[in-house]
Amino acid sequence: MNLSPVFLGIVAGRIFATIASTIDAQLLVLSSSVTIDLFPSLHSRLVARYGAGYRVAVMVLIAAFVISLALVVSSTVFNLILSTVAVLGASLGLGMFIVISNIRTNSNAMIISMLTGFAVAITWRSFGLSEIMLEALPGFLCGLLIHAILMRRSRNSDNGSYG
Repeated sequence: MNLSPVFLGIVAGRIFATIASTIDAQLLVLSSSVTIDLFPSLHSRLVARYGAGYRVAVMVLIAAFVISLALVVSSTVFNLILSTVAVLGASLGLGMFIVISNIRTNSNAMIISMLTGFAVAITWRSFGLSEIMLEALPGFLCGLLIHAILMRRSRNSDNGSYG
């Protein structure tokens, strides 16, 4: 069945508009998470000194990092989006899950667990295991496990013991 080139152009334009909107929203959430949630004391000092301009700078740095990753990886647009969303889910999704679930945390445990989720997701994909299971789940679960271990050690060290 042949469709009109105008109709195909409208559909393709709508698909790319949806992708751009999703990426824009994720970029805003990511920059907000990094600037406010990860370093709350640093955030208040930077707002007092630079206003909201530092948030824009963080957003530009994150966008440059993501664009450089996209340029290095040769893949289809769909695969790039799928892997990006999976990696963001394994790292930022983990952080959001911890905060929304009211799980006891601290900045160090949050940062290390999010970096673990990110690293596991990237490693999972680089070994080609994403054909078996999307890398978001192993990254998320490993990050959650690391967070639990770090918080247990933090609680034990508060009590004076390390085991």
